[in-house]
Amino acid sequence: MKIGFILSYAAFSSTNGIRSQALSWKNGLEKLNHEVALINMWEDNQWCQYDAIVIFGFSVYSCDFINILSTVHKNILVAPILDPNYSILALKIYSRWETES
Repeated sequence: MKIGFILSYAAFSSTNGIRSQALSWKNGLEKLNHEVALINMWEDNQWCQYDAIVIFGFSVYSCDFINILSTVHKNILVAPILDPNYSILALKIYSRWETES
């Protein structure tokens, strides 16, 4: 399986928690013989080459970003890596949110 990873936040250092979590997931998935690509949003990405795309982190722009990305790829997973400034109620609502197929 080929999986693409996207960071939803800028990582200013190698100690960034969301970046660290994503790299840990990458290492684990590669040990299970999956191919993981770190997607650079400045590049012209060929979305169809990925079996799934995982978005790490959650921000106020995540819903819009996921809606747009879902028009070119249907297998999108969100790993919010929560350090929340959102209420628990908002997080529960977001966890049940889906895009239309």
